[in-house]
Amino acid sequence: MDLSRIMLSLGLVALAGTVGSQPVFAQADPQKTRSQASAFGPRIQKGQRAARRGPPPEIIGTYDDWKIQCETVPAQAQQEDQGPANADSAEAASGKSDNATAAAVPAPSQPKRICGMIQSVHDEKRPQLGITLYISRVKQGEKALTQMRILAPIGVWLPQGIGLDIDGQAVGSMPYSNCLPQVCLARAETSPETLDKFKKGTVANFFIYAGPGAGVPLKISLKGFGKALDALDQL
Repeated sequence: MDLSRIMLSLGLVALAGTVGSQPVFAQADPQKTRSQASAFGPRIQKGQRAARRGPPPEIIGTYDDWKIQCETVPAQAQQEDQGPANADSAEAASGKSDNATAAAVPAPSQPKRICGMIQSVHDEKRPQLGITLYISRVKQGEKALTQMRILAPIGVWLPQGIGLDIDGQAVGSMPYSNCLPQVCLARAETSPETLDKFKKGTVANFFIYAGPGAGVPLKISLKGFGKALDALDQL
């Protein structure tokens, strides 16, 4: 299944996490990678579709190799996706708070439109190996956070996370947060320094792993990245 199609069926919500400070870039063992490549791919029955929680996302703009995608998330889906973002909400989620504390976190009542930049790539020789990169901007008070989500195929080696370099320079790694029946997700907040490297760079290599040391680089083009980010900020 095309990961970009899977991406279109997922609710796009606020992300959390930080880019790891220790990059992990192991060289792939070609023989080992070939033998493990068949493990990649969605665990989904023929005819089965991912659940959709609202109208399908739409592409509203294309900037070279990047697209801007928007989706309207229903209020119910927003409530389902809300997690304990702070100590108070964590206490409420555990059932240890009183009614006043629980009422302090109102449930969303209106649909929310969420937009982000998206690009999908696949390995030329092994099309089952691919990722979708989704970047969004989230306002937190007066500060705008740049958040990144990567969808990778089922079967990845989870402990190593996803490695990243830009134009051959190691940047860091990001951990997987969870796996769904079709994909595994890695999430991170992008620092201003890393964001600047994305704007100035040419190619970002994201490394997914079939096992310890079996890294597979997948190239994301950075052509049009700055223009797409500027357009995203205008929405």
